[in-house]
This record gives sequence, C-alpha cells and structure tokens, in this order.
Amino acid sequence: MTLDELYQKKITEHCNMYDIVLCQRFFRFIIYMQERIFEREKDFRIVAQSLIPANRKEDIIPYFTMFLKDRTKAEEVYELLEYKMFDSGCACKLVSGCETELAKN
Repeated sequence: MTLDELYQKKITEHCNMYDIVLCQRFFRFIIYMQERIFEREKDFRIVAQSLIPANRKEDIIPYFTMFLKDRTKAEEVYELLEYKMFDSGCACKLVSGCETELAKN
C-alpha cells in the first residue's frame, strides 16, 4: 500500500485516514503548547490537573471543522476519537482489584 493509498483509506463513512492525521496535528499542537507552558512548573499536582482535558464537544468540533472543512467529518472524527466509558459508566474495570460499586456491576 502506498502512502497515497493509505491517506485515502476510509475510516468512517465520510472520513479517510488523511482527515484523521489533520486532526492529530491539532492535538500535537496542544501538547507542544502545554510543554512550553509547564516546562518550568515544579509542582506536579498543578501540571497533572492542568493536563486533564476539559474541552466539551461543542468546543472541539469548530476546530476540527476548520481543519476538515466539513462539519459532518468533524463530528465523525470526534466520535471516533472520543473516550467512552463502559456501559456501567466505570472505566476502572480495567484495573484489577477495583472495588467501586460501579465496577461490581
């Protein structure tokens, strides 16, 4: 498979691999900016708390739309990359020994 063929490979109904790469650049830029902002911060708690993503879908979709020039594609990429909880609402089932009420269900 050539690079061009890979870029044209469909990932979702409307998106190909190239669309995914474009959105990945957005996250790389954010990571780069965070590294510059926090490179001198000594308190790990401040850095850790600040790195937890707090963006809502409504905030991210316009950026993806800007890259992809298509809101439908932007929404599909968001859905593809979105972290989803398990049906019970608890992602901690992956951690052995989790004793939360949600993990027991």
